[in-house]
Amino acid sequence: MRLKAWEMSANWIGKFIIMHISASRKDSGVWAQNLEIAALKVKNFQEIDHLHVQLNLPLSDGDKGEDVKGGELEGLKDFLGDGQVLSHQLGVEEEAFLSRFMPGLYILDTYELALMLYPTMGSHSLSSLAKKLLGEEIRGDALTKARLHLKLICAWRDMIAGMESSLRSQTSALLYTVNSPWACFFSARRTKIISRSFTGAIPEVQILHEEIEGKPGEWVEKEEVESHLTEDGVLSRKMEGFEIREEQRSMALEVLNSLNRGKFLAVEAGTGVGKSIAYLLPSCIFALKGNTRVVVSTYTKGLQDQLFEGDLPLLRQIFPLLRYSRLKGRSNYLCLRKWEDWSMGMWGDFGKAREESLVRETHPYLACLYLLMFLYQTKEGDLEELPLELRESLHDYLEYVRSTPEECLGFNCPFRKKCWVEWARKRSAASHIVIVNHALLFSDIMGDLESAEHSILPRYLYLIVDEAHHLAGVATEAFSSSFSLREGLLLVDRLESGRGLLRKLERFFLEISEFLSFALKEQPFIHLRRVEESLSELRFQLKEFFGTSLMRLARVSSGVEGDWRGDYEVKLRVIGEMRGLQEWGELEADGAKLAGSLEEIARALSQVEKILISLRDMPNRLEEERSALQVWCGRMAARISGYVEAIEDFLKESPGNSIHPYLQWFEVSPSWRYGTDVIPGGAIYVAPVDVGSLIKDKLLLPLITGVFTSATLRTDPSPSGFHFFAEWSGLTQLAREGGEIAYLSLGSPFDYSSQARFLVTWDLPEPPPQAEKDRDYLENLKKVIGEALTASEGKALVLFTSYRLLDKVFDELSSTIQRGGINFLRQGREMSNARLLERFREDVRSVLFATSSFWEGVDVPGESLSLLVLTRLPFPYMGEPLLEGRMEYVRSIKGGDGWKDYYLPQAVMQFRQGLGRLIRSGSDRGVILLLDPRVTRRGYGGDFLRALPPGLSMEKVKAHEVAVYIKEFFQGSLR
Repeated sequence: MRLKAWEMSANWIGKFIIMHISASRKDSGVWAQNLEIAALKVKNFQEIDHLHVQLNLPLSDGDKGEDVKGGELEGLKDFLGDGQVLSHQLGVEEEAFLSRFMPGLYILDTYELALMLYPTMGSHSLSSLAKKLLGEEIRGDALTKARLHLKLICAWRDMIAGMESSLRSQTSALLYTVNSPWACFFSARRTKIISRSFTGAIPEVQILHEEIEGKPGEWVEKEEVESHLTEDGVLSRKMEGFEIREEQRSMALEVLNSLNRGKFLAVEAGTGVGKSIAYLLPSCIFALKGNTRVVVSTYTKGLQDQLFEGDLPLLRQIFPLLRYSRLKGRSNYLCLRKWEDWSMGMWGDFGKAREESLVRETHPYLACLYLLMFLYQTKEGDLEELPLELRESLHDYLEYVRSTPEECLGFNCPFRKKCWVEWARKRSAASHIVIVNHALLFSDIMGDLESAEHSILPRYLYLIVDEAHHLAGVATEAFSSSFSLREGLLLVDRLESGRGLLRKLERFFLEISEFLSFALKEQPFIHLRRVEESLSELRFQLKEFFGTSLMRLARVSSGVEGDWRGDYEVKLRVIGEMRGLQEWGELEADGAKLAGSLEEIARALSQVEKILISLRDMPNRLEEERSALQVWCGRMAARISGYVEAIEDFLKESPGNSIHPYLQWFEVSPSWRYGTDVIPGGAIYVAPVDVGSLIKDKLLLPLITGVFTSATLRTDPSPSGFHFFAEWSGLTQLAREGGEIAYLSLGSPFDYSSQARFLVTWDLPEPPPQAEKDRDYLENLKKVIGEALTASEGKALVLFTSYRLLDKVFDELSSTIQRGGINFLRQGREMSNARLLERFREDVRSVLFATSSFWEGVDVPGESLSLLVLTRLPFPYMGEPLLEGRMEYVRSIKGGDGWKDYYLPQAVMQFRQGLGRLIRSGSDRGVILLLDPRVTRRGYGGDFLRALPPGLSMEKVKAHEVAVYIKEFFQGSLR
């Protein structure tokens, strides 16, 4: 919290004040807020005095707080005096109090220091830091918590004292340079920045085990798995809270059967089954016995972390010889060679740093500092170890240092023995279990511009796919091609900028001119001038193609007029009628020019690559640079050729073939900021229609066994419920070619009949097409949500399908209900999703308003999530070109019903995902409230109702009765 500008003063670290504020609320006829405040005076990191008070602050608008300005409040002000106050992540209520009653007070948030010192820790809340660094839980009153905060600060002091002296000196120098108040924590005096990259501290890669071949496995008897899933089995002794679940046992044995017999299996396992152990246990036993490899693919980072940091370490306690690893795409890792190049340039160019800081959220020296601390602490070099908010604020800087296939030197890299990408690949090659995500799984299949030295993943014949309901979506992205105005302009920047390829090539060829023959002295510069001339044309052609021709075509095809400023967006599928328009002809002509310029750049870079290959007998330093530039030229040319192919596929009449047909569409969105300009955004896409057949060909056919699991694979409980998933994931196509497929459905062990209620407000109006603009609908929605949240005392997750509607309802409700002691949280504002979820879990009386990404993957067991509000049925947006195209394909080619066979099943599966957010443990209780009466009025309502978990049935209530039902349920009178 910064209520006045920081003025650099003498070293304040010897004497400061720690303040902790806890807010509690009550309703006594007049809304009031109770604040418990503890303040510690600290000298030389020792407590010398403290103050502990409680204030009751009326919150009515007319009350300016005169009644609390005497006594204890004045005592607090006197205690704080002009000392430097430290706190940690003040809440909304606490900030409101300080702004209202102590204007001008300046507080340093120690969250900033914690983020700097421990960039790989993940969570930096006071409770997480105390648990991880001190092994203590935050409990007790505000004074106890303030003293624990002091213990943390002392731990940070000790950590800084133990730093390598040059690292501590560099940190101090960087902080003093940016005038940071934390500088004196590292040194009492200003120090100078030293020209050093600190890469020497990174250890060399050491792989202690031989590579596993990935051969066919050996038969495992079912008793070898069953013995671990009994009351006296090893798991029950090793795993806290382990329960015998028949569903988990059934799934584990079925997975083992598929591994043994070389079958494919789709398993829907309800919430609480424990499916990760159910597939990992037989996979570990099978992989160990046959010394083979099983790859496990997930969709979310959260599940990857659970498997890698929780489940697999547990299983290794049982199987000490088990080796496992986690592998991600190259761009997730920091490249040491690029870090050295960027950081050394930054240390030596303060003027450049100051210039960059004017247009970036984070000063470049602070960015260097965060990454320097990351460098010292990371175990895997994975940039996702950084908290999301830090990744977002450092986004542009991360592009300077992340590993890319275009710039990877492979065997010729001077940092190869320390390379984190190399380490991850070697470790995975020696692992029995390899954890990946779906995107990497398909990148491996496609090649995706990776080094030809070896594929991304080690050889595998056995695959487990968790969160398998996302498989078709990720495959669609992998098998699609696209090109955008943003990509084109970034390409120009990557070639032309001071650190870009052209400038580096120019400097290199000037430096080695003495080594070149007369015939070669001018050749590279001729090709570089060709690239520069084409780049000049390319900038113009990009804006003509995307900003003029595509925009004009969008206006004519959509009927939308105006300059499209604001947040308006148009997505249109390319169909036959569109190709007959004059505007399409103009787009084709501009597209041909754009592709021609890109081709010219790719050809020129390929010629430069040939010249670099021909150079011989160079000094070692120049040889390293020659090799780097050679690789960069070749791969950049390949990427540009990919852009050319995307443009040509978009413009041609029938991309693909009869077996794998493709759809084409484009998007135009306004107001994209590029430098100082605001220009319209545009993109073109080509995507497969029937992705299932591609998945079968590319992913499934090479496997011996594939297991696909999720909490939602079926669209209904009938035997044909798996049909939609099987059709779009390739299993149906595989079965037609003789593949053996088994399907298994396992319900949740939770008792929904006693743990939950499903209420539907049947008398509300149906959601209109543009709900956020319908005043009557908004009033009804706001009223029933407000009453429900008051009845549940917060503890709610409110899910929307539209950000605009979310914002409207949030803005109108938060100002009134928040005064009742309920803290409102909103997705997409002020904090990352991960931190937002952490706040929601910790603050039991909070309400989280969220949209699409929170409909699944959110795990909040306990009282914090007791009410789940679904504002409407989660039908996909009908204007999506891919959705429209596939519905037409189902209707015209497959002879089905596009709406019933493709559109509706997606909504039902998303609905089931949303329902799964409420009950996460056997002790959870809660209410699901659906505010969409179409489920009671429309014929398709039965499809959604059949998707309810066993034991949960619909209860139709009137909107004005919702609060009564919720109160009765939580009071125990509604059964």
